Amino acid sequence: MGKEKEKDKDKKDKDKDKEKKDKDKKDKDKKDKDKDKEKKDKDKKDKDKDKEKKDKDKKEKDKSDKDQEWKLSISKTLDNYTHAYEKITNKFRDIDNYILRDADSIDDFIDKVKKTIEDLPESSQAVFHNFVSSLE
Repeated sequence: MGKEKEKDKDKKDKDKDKEKKDKDKKDKDKKDKDKDKEKKDKDKKDKDKDKEKKDKDKKEKDKSDKDQEWKLSISKTLDNYTHAYEKITNKFRDIDNYILRDADSIDDFIDKVKKTIEDLPESSQAVFHNFVSSLE
């Protein structure tokens, strides 16, 4: 009899453990499902917000294009200056990283710089001529 009671008790304990595990798994699945749903809802809201913002931006852009046409030529000019500035900056980097390292004397350095800037437009060369003249 004692063994049967122990078996029954063990079986009941196992059943309780199984029920608890099943319940825990169910709860976890429900939480995961709720999280997924919340994430989907949030993603949808974000998507809707982005769409509204794009629509609003497009309307403003269409309106502002007419009001802002005069800025286009100025913007293009600024882009050209920026491009020229980047070329000059890169050339100064090259001078610093390569020519200065390889030069044996200041005169050698100045000659190499003058040769390096020959391919630049005159306006850009002026910047380097000022630099070279400050060294002489």
